[in-house]
Amino acid sequence: MESTNYNPLAYFESLIVNHDLNTYLQKYLDDFIEHSGYEIQNVNRTKGTVKYLDYDIDGKYIVEKEDHFEDSIRVELFNQYNKSKELINESVAEISKSGEDYTGFLLLQEKQIQYIINNGEKQINLFPILLKPLNSIVNYINKKYLSENKIKIGVNTSFLILEEPKEEYNSDVQIIISVLGYLKNNNDKRQKIMSDEQFNLMIKYVNFYVENNTFPQNIKKLDSLKISNNLLRFTFWVLHKKLYTTNSIRQEFIQLIKQIFSDFDNWEESTLKRKFGNRDKVQHNGKHFIPEIIKSELKRV
Repeated sequence: MESTNYNPLAYFESLIVNHDLNTYLQKYLDDFIEHSGYEIQNVNRTKGTVKYLDYDIDGKYIVEKEDHFEDSIRVELFNQYNKSKELINESVAEISKSGEDYTGFLLLQEKQIQYIINNGEKQINLFPILLKPLNSIVNYINKKYLSENKIKIGVNTSFLILEEPKEEYNSDVQIIISVLGYLKNNNDKRQKIMSDEQFNLMIKYVNFYVENNTFPQNIKKLDSLKISNNLLRFTFWVLHKKLYTTNSIRQEFIQLIKQIFSDFDNWEESTLKRKFGNRDKVQHNGKHFIPEIIKSELKRV
């Protein structure tokens, strides 16, 4: 069911409460089994996981990997969250135009979100990512429409049994900055890694891709950076891991890197993808400018 101005949360109610989620889950599993081309080892149709055999990140050994249904719905949940925000904005504007108080409409959204959480407890406990857009909508409404002089909306989630923290959207931006932020600083030779202008362009391009799941238009390829190509590509492997995991590397993410950085003009996409997470050639000892979020991954065996 599509969300509307009348019911901006209809999609989430249909997904979580009316069992659309299970339909998507079973289709995801069936499609993966039939079309992935991998040798399937195990399928969990409740938790939405598939274990299969594939090469390791260095392309040397066959190892068991795991794919997760949650990863497949991240983008759609984010898109629907944005759609719900737009519909709420439109409804508030329409109510305001008529001279009425829109607070009642916002309180109705609070009740709707609580209804979804109460009746979708089982699904949310299985897939905690479902709570993320709901928490984010509550936070968005409070920040944009309910000032300090008005009541804040909120929902009760204390009865949920979650294996991970209750997140809100914008954490992706924090991840991007925590991984890529060092690129605006100096390297170990006290050379500026990239100009502030080019750093800001890079962040703009990456943010756009993560938020919209598509390439930004008119990408201006950046000048060569004052770090090794191996460190640069591993930096983006860490970013991929933090945003999407590394169970399956996104081809579009590899293409984005090729579009942004002139450093990889002479690299084939297949080569970049194959070497993406290779640690062997990334020198980090004594290089204090590399942040711990990257060093910790380099130290893993």
